[in-house]
Amino acid sequence: MNGNDPSKRDLASIRALEELSLNAWPALRTTHDDGWVLRFADGYTRRTSSVNPLYPSTEDTREKIHRCERIYLARGQDVVFKITPAAQPADLDATLAAEGYTRQALTSVQTLHLDAIDAPVADNVSLTRGSRQAGWRRLSTSAASNADTFRR
Repeated sequence: MNGNDPSKRDLASIRALEELSLNAWPALRTTHDDGWVLRFADGYTRRTSSVNPLYPSTEDTREKIHRCERIYLARGQDVVFKITPAAQPADLDATLAAEGYTRQALTSVQTLHLDAIDAPVADNVSLTRGSRQAGWRRLSTSAASNADTFRR
């Protein structure tokens, strides 16, 4: 491993964050396929409509990629693989590149332990109960075309 490779502890933390993320933004349907988590939300967001290769697999990687392609294409969805340093197998990014996939929507996830924040707690924040869908429509540029998926 070189200095840029994550440690086993880092990989476990990344995987834990990914698991939290999967649960925080649920898909309409989720299925597990030999260590990979396949999520479906009619193509609404990459996060909820992607293959998440989080756990070790026993099958041939290329065969699994092609099976995922068939599954997503049969549903009329783009085939998106969400790759993190914890992706399994470790060389999946290179295998996908050899299959013609390109990197898109690069994301940087950063964390901070809340005890490390030296800031006063805001006393002028109020929470009100309201429609999540109404708020989403105000903030989203794709609200009209994805309203039914979001509601579900």
